[in-house]
Amino acid sequence: MERIPTVTPPAHKTLGRLSELRRLRERSAHDMLLLPNSQWTHALNRAWIEEGLRRYEPFLLISDGDFRGTILEWELRIVRAAGYTRHGRWWRPR
Repeated sequence: MERIPTVTPPAHKTLGRLSELRRLRERSAHDMLLLPNSQWTHALNRAWIEEGLRRYEPFLLISDGDFRGTILEWELRIVRAAGYTRHGRWWRPR
């Protein structure tokens, strides 16, 4: 029987500002949620984050600075509320 090669998904989710995610997408296989604005919703974004939380995946934060009032701040609140803690650029489950 011939084996069909499979692609293993990345073992972490990547969070950051949209402009930085777009640049990163061009040269890596990070698991990022990049959708046209017309297709993006809070519910879809939350489901993508919760998928990583259910799998106990770490989250890589690629952006620096002040995230107050942004979607990124909202995402990080969800991750933190799930019991994740920050270690440098990584958010990991306890």
